[in-house]
Amino acid sequence: MEQSIAAVGIDPDEADECRLHLFGFLADLDELESVLLWPNAVAEAETALEHAKKVAQSWGTPEQCQRISGLEDTVREARAAADVQVLNKTREDVRGFVAEILWKRPVGFSDWPHSMPKPRA
Repeated sequence: MEQSIAAVGIDPDEADECRLHLFGFLADLDELESVLLWPNAVAEAETALEHAKKVAQSWGTPEQCQRISGLEDTVREARAAADVQVLNKTREDVRGFVAEILWKRPVGFSDWPHSMPKPRA
């Protein structure tokens, strides 16, 4: 890149300044993206947490039921940090927790379709 700048006769200091402006713009764009995605991320995390509570209460072991409070704390901390990436990871952790409960749950053939939770819309 430096050779290209020198070849066209552009002042390297001005090129550096342009790079700094570009990096600043990209950082601002990332922040804007986070702000726009935040409400949806919060709603999805809260929905996943409510679903996890219901699944844990219905089919979880006592230990799994106790883990819900830890997951609630994690969601609360993610919201307080206002970091969409942290909140999305936390949401995926909550979904994994639900999958763990459902996977380990013994299901008899006779109650199979009626015993499973309703799919999300």
